[in-house]
Amino acid sequence: MGVDKFDNPIMEKGAQPNKVQNKTTVSDFVTHEPFNRTSSTALKKKYVNDAIKLIAKENPELSASELGTIKSTLISQKSIDGITAKINNLTKLNSTIKLNISSLKTLTNQAKNIKETIKNKAMGFIQGKIDAGISAGISALKSFFRF
Repeated sequence: MGVDKFDNPIMEKGAQPNKVQNKTTVSDFVTHEPFNRTSSTALKKKYVNDAIKLIAKENPELSASELGTIKSTLISQKSIDGITAKINNLTKLNSTIKLNISSLKTLTNQAKNIKETIKNKAMGFIQGKIDAGISAGISALKSFFRF
């Protein structure tokens, strides 16, 4: 008969469905509050960047390639706890990389705050889904019994 707008052959008369594949899943958890739309991955990357800044500030003798290696090691960790453990491991007493106790405490507190933020976002998302389900159930009951 002809071709559609995607140059696919049309075999039937009438309207043709749009069969273009599109990806609809979200790879990172993102909240729906417009003032705080930050994914957990972005929070993790910011934490790693802050740690690298502190390490670079307190260890000026480290080269850019050494800092890059440290950054890639930190980013390869799956969780905030893993990153914190790796920072603690890198800055042990016998290590060549030094980090002030106050800086280490600052990073540890920042990690705790990030974990709480991610946990709160997830709980808010779950609570919203539960509330929506309850509202839909009540609406269905009302319409069934015609209240």
